[in-house]
Amino acid sequence: CLKSLWPALWTEGEAQAASMAVARENLAILEEQLRGKKKKRFFGGDSIGLVDIAGVRVLSDEEHPALRRWANEYLADEAVKECLPDRDQLVAHFSANRDKCISIAKSMLPPN
Repeated sequence: CLKSLWPALWTEGEAQAASMAVARENLAILEEQLRGKKKKRFFGGDSIGLVDIAGVRVLSDEEHPALRRWANEYLADEAVKECLPDRDQLVAHFSANRDKCISIAKSMLPPN
């Protein structure tokens, strides 16, 4: 799922639209995992696991309410708070390296 988001974030035009379609399909699968018959707090149940650690901040309450709830609970967990890097520093880092990120994302796209 996360791999499909990179091209969607760093490309433009038709390539971005195609990548966003794939990303949305993958997010819908994750959404269903959290909603399911047994509503889960995290992907592994009540405790944080590897899938939870890989989460991203590109979700809306309207499209993916269970994923937004999960993201909020994940970020509120004390163990996670201790390990998270400062968001402003991350934004500054990736903004400064935007061209490199775009090149990496484009290299992940399938050939035309």
